[in-house]
Amino acid sequence: GGTTLRGAVAAAPQKRKHDEMADDRLSVAQALSSKIDLTKIPPSALKNIVSPSGLIGKEDLASAFEAQALRAENHGFSFSRVRSTSEPKGKVVVKGAGVQEVNGEYVPRGRIDGVTKYVKISFWKGREEAFSLFRFASIDGSRTWYISIVPRNFEPGSDDDRDFYFFQCQYDFPFGRDWKAKEEGVDPAPICVWEPDNEWS
Repeated sequence: GGTTLRGAVAAAPQKRKHDEMADDRLSVAQALSSKIDLTKIPPSALKNIVSPSGLIGKEDLASAFEAQALRAENHGFSFSRVRSTSEPKGKVVVKGAGVQEVNGEYVPRGRIDGVTKYVKISFWKGREEAFSLFRFASIDGSRTWYISIVPRNFEPGSDDDRDFYFFQCQYDFPFGRDWKAKEEGVDPAPICVWEPDNEWS
């Protein structure tokens, strides 16, 4: 019977070692997750993926949701009124683009893909053009915001568009710093900021 006892004693440290390794992995995961800017993760992913993982504490999650809500409010989203299909009262300001003509104020002008399209009239290569800021839905269901010159009498999203910058996201507003240069674009890519009209501010 001594051999069995020795075997059992030898197995116990292995189990403890395995538990310690799992604890170590969890500690490393928690330490790494503390370096992540939670406010950059879409609220739906915070709710459905991050929260159930148990790696982030409830207080940190609450802080992230709060920061996102305040940022949305600062960008003109109103939580107190029913969402309307009318165009928002304000404009999108594009700044920092390598193509100077792209920069400036874009005003609401119609809708495409269920959201507001924004337009700015400017000169490009000696011609007056309408720069459009719009969201386009691909066949696979993904959505992308574009800053393009859309030919007159064409719907945005055709192969005839002259695309300067694009931003892949599902959001109803084109805000953020994740824009990238396209065929006509030159780095740096722009950022877009919402400026509400005075009666909304």
